Amino acid sequence: MLFVGAIPGPQEPPTTAMNHYLEPLVNDLLVLMKGVEMKMVMNDGSVQVNKIKACLGTLSSDLPATKKLVSSMSYNSSNGCHLCKTTFESIPGPGNRLDYYNWDCDHWEKRRREETRNSSRAWKNATTKKAREELEQKTGVRYSILFKLPYF
Repeated sequence: MLFVGAIPGPQEPPTTAMNHYLEPLVNDLLVLMKGVEMKMVMNDGSVQVNKIKACLGTLSSDLPATKKLVSSMSYNSSNGCHLCKTTFESIPGPGNRLDYYNWDCDHWEKRRREETRNSSRAWKNATTKKAREELEQKTGVRYSILFKLPYF
């Protein structure tokens, strides 16, 4: 099954709004992961009951949408990679420019799934905006409802 979703404009939704849009899908996927029985009428008229299971196989989107879907920081953040823990320092001066010198992705420490889940949970449980912002800067992760899926 291919699920296609588009969030209507005219502007991008706030970063944290993605969880609201994804919640019905995630709830359905949690049920489908365990399986649902479907009755099928065969060509000979007999009825067969099959248990059907489904899960989210992959996400395909542009980089800004991917960041919002998985609730990681923007690609132009100092913590901009959702796959590794590398941080990039700001270049002094006007604007938000980052120093990408010494680009050596073969040696960057990869993010671990459980650590990302824990960071996401900590962000969700933070009680103030300031606490969430501090966690974002430290971990590069926000809460994503997709982490309710045990396999995500």
